[in-house]
Order: sequence, then structure tokens, then C-alpha cells
Amino acid sequence: MTELADTALVDRLTEELKPAVARLEALRQEAFAKAALRLGSVAAVAVVGALVAWAGFGNVGVAILIAIIGVVVVVQWGKRLQRAYKDEAADLLLPAACAVFGDLRYTRQPGVFEPIGRMKQIGVVETHHRAVFRDLLVGRHRKTGFRVVQAVLRTHRRRDDMTGRLGDSIRNNFGDQVLRSISRGTGNVRLRSTSGPPRTVFDGLLFAIDVPANITGPILIARDRGGIGNAFSGFMKKIAAMQRVSFEDREFEKRFEVYARSPEAARDVLGPEMRQTFCMLDEMFSGKGVQAAFDEHKFFLAAKTKQGLTDPITVFKAMAAPREIAATLADRLTLAYRVIDHLHGHVSPTAGRPDAP
Repeated sequence: MTELADTALVDRLTEELKPAVARLEALRQEAFAKAALRLGSVAAVAVVGALVAWAGFGNVGVAILIAIIGVVVVVQWGKRLQRAYKDEAADLLLPAACAVFGDLRYTRQPGVFEPIGRMKQIGVVETHHRAVFRDLLVGRHRKTGFRVVQAVLRTHRRRDDMTGRLGDSIRNNFGDQVLRSISRGTGNVRLRSTSGPPRTVFDGLLFAIDVPANITGPILIARDRGGIGNAFSGFMKKIAAMQRVSFEDREFEKRFEVYARSPEAARDVLGPEMRQTFCMLDEMFSGKGVQAAFDEHKFFLAAKTKQGLTDPITVFKAMAAPREIAATLADRLTLAYRVIDHLHGHVSPTAGRPDAP
């Protein structure tokens, strides 16, 4: 994400957030003092226990085990403290920041994101079995409604005696019946599946933006993962009913592949300026994996990024620079505004202002 919100907006946010930043710093110092005492006590007990086991009983294995347990407890408590502090930071900072933008609402833990089903069906995001959402923003910009949320999507890892990951791909794309036929044909009739640790298939931002016109869709703007990669992700199954649409645009074709039921509609929507817009959006998110789709009155965008609203805020660092915090929040909160600006063909130094025309 390369563009920063304009100076005037950062100045306004800095002033509005000063009371919240001061309160949050007081909470941080209090929480850090308590945590340092507790974590220091655990570390001390672990060190003493390890020394006693080693020097007193000569049991190196037990000493190492005690030390490892101590480290694990300290790390887990530290993570728990960090999560709790980020929740407090979100509760204090985000409502005040959203008030500067007017029509912008924030939810820390939304639980659900309604458009995810359709985004998965079209192929904007991969098939997944578990979704965790946080930091939902709902608002309007340029008379255009939008929803944006941070999402982590995970899928189960299923393994077959015969085929491993290839078996997963065959099952996802063609069903268990085909997998059984292949298994019998190779003389392997064991099809017992086991569950492994979940695999993260997406970690980033999901956008659902209103489109004033009814677009004949869906039109999927996807990244090419190669034939094997597409098969493993189940992507080929999703686009089976759509045609590949090519463009005489080297830069766009290098980044994206377009699939649509109506090639004519896709070419109408993705003219030269819109194709350039998608290249700019890709650069905006550092080329890490933007995928999108037009679907009737909606525009969906999935952008891989681990940068969330509260990521720069940590309990281990003093909040001594309100303007730096305001600049970071302004940059993150105006992401949806800037995406809409790009779609409207309006990119300027003032892009991202909540009162842009």
C-alpha cells in the first residue's frame, strides 16, 4: 500500500485522537507493568527449576523440559497480552477515527462477512472451510457503498493413503467417485482420509463495493497460478462455465487472466483505462495477489496483505507519536476510498479524502 492520506486529514485525525492516545498509553503502561511482573516470575521459576533439576539431580533432560515449558508459558502470555491490548486500542481509537470520516462504521469482531459465499463461488477467493474476520469497515464514498474486512481463510488438509495432495485435488475437482476409480485401477483400495493441520489459503483484505450499473457477470479478474496450481486450488472447477477472455495488453495479461460467461461484456467493462486501473491496484498492494470480480451490482476485491488496522500498535512500544499513529490509521482507513477512486478514474494527491466529489 503505497499512497498516504493527505496532510489535512492526518492533522484532523491527530487532534481528534490525542485524548484516546493518552488514555491508551496509560493503559499500556499499567498492563505492561503487571505483565512484566507475572512473566518475570514465571521466567524466574523456570530458571530455578531447571537449575535444580540439572545441578541437584543431574537430570539434563528434565532441566531442558522445564526451561522449554517456561519459554512457552512466557510466549503465550505475551501473545495473550498483545491481543487484549490491541482490542483495547481498537475500542478507543477506531470509533474516534471513524467519526472524522462521517459515514464510516467499525466493528472489531464482525463474526461474518456476507459476501464471502459469493466471492468463493465465483473464484475471487479459494475454497476454504474456516474463516476468521476482524476490523470490518462499512461506509460510503463518491455515493458508493462499500464493506471491507480483514480475513484469514483456512482449509482442512485431507490426506489419502494413495495420493496425498493429488488425491485432495482429484476429490475437490472431480469428486470421490473418480478418486475411488483411480484407486481401484492402481490396485490401492484404501481410501481412509486423515485430517492434518489447517492450511491458510488467504490472509488479507476483502472488499465488497457497490456498482451503480448492472454488469452482465460474473467477470473474474484472476491471477494465473499455472495448470497444476489451478487444479490444486479447485480454481478450474469454478471457472468451468466461463470462457477465457484475452486482451492485447501485455502489462495487464502479465498480471491477470480474465474469465467471463460473456466475453463481449468483459471487453466492454475492461477497457484500456479499467485495465490500467487494475494494474495500479495491483501495485497499490505491492503485487502480492490481487483478484477481483464484477458481479451484477457488486465489485469484489481480494488483496493479500497482513497489514491490519491495529498491527502497528503494540503493548511493548510507547505511544509517544500521536501524529504517526494518525497517519497510519488514515492510510489504512482510506484504502476502500482509494480503491473506489481508482475505479472512478480519479487519482490525485487528495485521493482518499472522505469529502472527495
